[in-house]
Amino acid sequence: SYMKPAAQGTLSYMKSQSSARPPPSATLQSQQKWDDMFECLVHFIEETREKCTKCLSDEEKSTWIWDGNVPTSYKTPCGKALGRWINNQRSAKAKGTLKDDREVRLVSTGLKWSVLTTNSWRQMVRELEIYVNEQRKNGQMWDGNVPTNYKIKSNFPTVPGAEDADDEKNLGRWVNRQRSLFQAGKLKKDRQRDLERIGLKWSVLLTTSWSTMFESLKVYAEEKRKASPHNTWDGNVPANFKTRTNPPLSLGRWVNRQRSAFAKGRLKQEYVEKLEVVGLKWVIHTRHVRTVDNGDDAADENNDFDAGEFVQGSTNMRNNNNLAQQKSAVAPVTSNGVMLNGTNSPQQVSSIPPLPPLPPPG
Repeated sequence: SYMKPAAQGTLSYMKSQSSARPPPSATLQSQQKWDDMFECLVHFIEETREKCTKCLSDEEKSTWIWDGNVPTSYKTPCGKALGRWINNQRSAKAKGTLKDDREVRLVSTGLKWSVLTTNSWRQMVRELEIYVNEQRKNGQMWDGNVPTNYKIKSNFPTVPGAEDADDEKNLGRWVNRQRSLFQAGKLKKDRQRDLERIGLKWSVLLTTSWSTMFESLKVYAEEKRKASPHNTWDGNVPANFKTRTNPPLSLGRWVNRQRSAFAKGRLKQEYVEKLEVVGLKWVIHTRHVRTVDNGDDAADENNDFDAGEFVQGSTNMRNNNNLAQQKSAVAPVTSNGVMLNGTNSPQQVSSIPPLPPLPPPG
């Protein structure tokens, strides 16, 4: 098992030394207590390694390295304060009071004497490894990303005052921060290697997130059709709608972005076709302009319509030019054929005959 042979070998050496010169009872008890805590450290490293490499390949497992630290507030399952014990060993080392044989044993495990503020970062790396392992369950692939608003149920205790303490519960935001540091050239090379070894992608392709959101749209449309007595969906998603997934996805805002990209002619044709197959409508709730008795145009508040319904042969408009044509096609006109959509020339407007005078009252 990991680190066990070295620990057992050192322990055998110490037993041989102690048998040659029997120590006093108090010293023996102190040494036994130290040995017990050292074994707890070995078990901690083994458990951490097993948890972090659960779904990794043999090659990746062979390159895994313990970060050399134990969170200060960490306690073993039986209640032993291993984190505080480690800090005591570091303090003894700094004061020059740590016995040489103990220092040798601690170094053999990979313990680092100074971790500064990297503790929080290392904990988040382990959280990321656990997240990736969960994503890879049942042979699934991880896309190299963590949703920005994904929050973790921490598997490690938070160290008070540690760096990035505000990010301890938000793995997605922490990942975004590492990407920002990388793109600015400020991410340390060893950290970059650790994240790349896990499989993190520095830039997430649009197609990955688009596919995820598209699948959510399909689920939404299907649920709406099932709930409808006529098995229909109106082709829209409320702008503030979020999915019930963890984390929730802002499906409504995403749909609006697709409409915006479509209107500007920037949405890929394959995306356009997929969205149309699902039944998404590009224009929703456009006000219907009608003519009133005094010749002015007004909005009919109670008669919303989908401009897409007026497109002959298709319920979808392909670009802004088509959109303008459809609006013109349904614009109201006066009896002499002059349009009341605000696009008439001055000559056309002047040619509109005046209204007859109103009859006298009574």
